[in-house]
Amino acid sequence: MSLKQYNFQQNEPKWPLVRHHKYEILKTKNESLLKEKEELAQNLATKEEENTKLQRQYESLLKEKAELAQNLATKEEEKATKEEENIKLQRQYESLLKEKAELAQTLTKKEGEISELKVTYNGVIHSLSDGKFSLDTIINIVRKEIKAEEKEKMQRIRAQEKEEVQLKEEERRKQLGFNEKNPWSKEKEEKKHEEEEKKREEEREAYDDWMYRPYNH
Repeated sequence: MSLKQYNFQQNEPKWPLVRHHKYEILKTKNESLLKEKEELAQNLATKEEENTKLQRQYESLLKEKAELAQNLATKEEEKATKEEENIKLQRQYESLLKEKAELAQTLTKKEGEISELKVTYNGVIHSLSDGKFSLDTIINIVRKEIKAEEKEKMQRIRAQEKEEVQLKEEERRKQLGFNEKNPWSKEKEEKKHEEEEKKREEEREAYDDWMYRPYNH
């Protein structure tokens, strides 16, 4: 048997078709990879944009937190100042109480002097022998003296109490920020209370907004 009896060309693989098939497969894979690459690039850009937005929100939150901390420090300083003023006012009040106690001692002394005066007048009544002053006249004189002393005592007490009240009121107005350049009035005080209440409400709202606001809107 000769070799020509075999048809080798019919059984040989068709190499150009195989290469073309592999090329199509590789081309499809390459296009798929390019598409995935493009999608990943888009996702990366989106993530970077979201990250930038979150970073700005974070910086804004840090700034708000610093401002709130500064406001808190200011409030603590104001509180410390108020406490010092209250201590000063308390000392002044104690000084007034001491002066009041000294005044009460002085009044007691005056009352003793009045009693001695009564005894003196009684001695005068008994020692009068010429009948120049009647008993009723002497008694009226004594009563007038006693009444004058008591009236003077009550006036001093009222003046002292009025001074204490006035001092407390002046200190209270001073704590509210009123002075000679900014004189006190009822309308100004009411307006100041309204403004302080409004400011406290705004600070509470800002703090609540800072605490509960989401990081990404």
